[in-house]
Amino acid sequence: MIRQSQSSMKRHMKTIICGGMMLMRCSCRYATCFSHSQTFVPSRLAWGLARSRALQGTRTLSARAGHARIVVSTENDPGDDASLRELLAVDHGFPSRVVTAPSKQHERLILSPTGTLLSDTDDVRKVGAAAAAGALAAFAMGASKLAMKIDKTISQTQHPVDGAAYAHAELVAELAVHQAAYKPLQAREADNAASVLESVRVEGKDCTSAVVSAIEDGRILARDVGSGDPERMAPPALAELVKQRCEAAGIEVDILQDQEHLGAQYPLLMAVARAAKNVERHHARVVRLAWSGDGPVERTICIAGKGVTFDTGGADIKIGGGMAGMRNDKCGAAAAAGFILACAKAPKEMTRNLRVLVELGCVRNSVGSEAFVADEIVTGHAGKRVLIGNTDAEGRLVLADCLSHLRQAVLADPQAHPKPVFLSLGTLTGHAVRSFGPYAVATDNGAARAAGGLAPKLAAAGSLLGQPLEVSSLRREDYEFIAPGCSGTPISKCGASYDVLQSNNAATVNTIRGHQFPMAFLTVASGLQEHSAASTSPLPYCHMDLAASVIDFRGVETGSPIVPLFGHFVLKIGSP
Repeated sequence: MIRQSQSSMKRHMKTIICGGMMLMRCSCRYATCFSHSQTFVPSRLAWGLARSRALQGTRTLSARAGHARIVVSTENDPGDDASLRELLAVDHGFPSRVVTAPSKQHERLILSPTGTLLSDTDDVRKVGAAAAAGALAAFAMGASKLAMKIDKTISQTQHPVDGAAYAHAELVAELAVHQAAYKPLQAREADNAASVLESVRVEGKDCTSAVVSAIEDGRILARDVGSGDPERMAPPALAELVKQRCEAAGIEVDILQDQEHLGAQYPLLMAVARAAKNVERHHARVVRLAWSGDGPVERTICIAGKGVTFDTGGADIKIGGGMAGMRNDKCGAAAAAGFILACAKAPKEMTRNLRVLVELGCVRNSVGSEAFVADEIVTGHAGKRVLIGNTDAEGRLVLADCLSHLRQAVLADPQAHPKPVFLSLGTLTGHAVRSFGPYAVATDNGAARAAGGLAPKLAAAGSLLGQPLEVSSLRREDYEFIAPGCSGTPISKCGASYDVLQSNNAATVNTIRGHQFPMAFLTVASGLQEHSAASTSPLPYCHMDLAASVIDFRGVETGSPIVPLFGHFVLKIGSP
């Protein structure tokens, strides 16, 4: 009988891949995680379970079918689960890797360890990574309903550098599972299949469900917009998708689509869109979103999102394969829309007295006979004459006009927009990618710094919620670089005919302070420079260059920086 059981078990073995590791699955649902060079050697307990199952015959699926329980614990600690403790008795090494085991309560039981949490550079992302690895193992085995236990010692762990770095471990773990489960919009449309994740519940933390649901609804919108290809998510299609999702949540939506009106009101944005004017499906759109929480408005968040649905570089065309991946140039607009949707879906007590205004500049930077070119001077909405230096620096033109309209709306009715703060979101420069890799970078203007700093608070929230970002500074050299008479282009030294240089004619990766000076341009071209800390009406402003934070290691969009924005403005995490 033992030989028959072994033979039966081997017939049911399947190889599955999880997080770059090989899992061997058998009929007893016991699996362990090895490197590719190692061989699967089931323990005696596994053989015994297989024998027992063989004697029982084919088991009828019960209500537990499709269920899995993931236990996230620290290195070499299986927690207090009895089934895992039984495994520890026969294999002292298993808690250092992802394993699965049988369970009376769930069809599958998975242990996914975090490893040490006390190294100088460790942070709560290790908890998220462990949860995601466990979820991927569960999905590979057919589970879609997950229960997750985060060992209570994790959230209580005091990091030697960052103190209570793991205080929100449960929230981070649940968000990581959703990120792992996400299937891009066009993949879902192609096979008409639902997500592999039906539900996930963190044991003992039901209060996180409403928050996670709100954040995830926003991130799904952001990912869907970001992952859509240049045709599926061309400006008109992008605007319609945002309208559909946001109106359903009670958000006011206004889509500006008349091309002549846009040309008059958004001249910098429409300069970028000019080469696409003969292709109707690529026509520019500006999407205005507005939403308020319950009660009188006490604080206002104004966000401009860069929605360049595809960036050829324009007349300064991208070469050497540089266009590949440019669908992600709309991820700033995607995140801005996702954030306001998350606010609208959040528990009402969390968003009381909050108002959010969003402008999405949705254009395609095409190339052709109508394309705008270097040396042109375009007067923006704020009245500043902009000398074009590089058509591949189009995002700052889109954001400048959107910021100017937000500024105008706030100043026109200050009582309806108390305590305003401004943000711009965009994948703006290669310099930010070169400098910070997978991290977004936030930079404050003087008014924001004088008010206590917005960028460092967003960074603090991001660190605690598993989406850290960097903080940069705006300096006088950044303004000098784009001032009239500068030497950024061959003709910029003659400063009488323009107010601000859009860009030098070199790539930002080859330009000193290549991600800082674009913010200096944004403050000037949007009119925010007149609202500095010393002015009679200071307007705090933070620019976020999203760099490579908008995709994860699988190449799947992340919705960055929705998590730190929601953490700071809604959950009030990381603020003194």
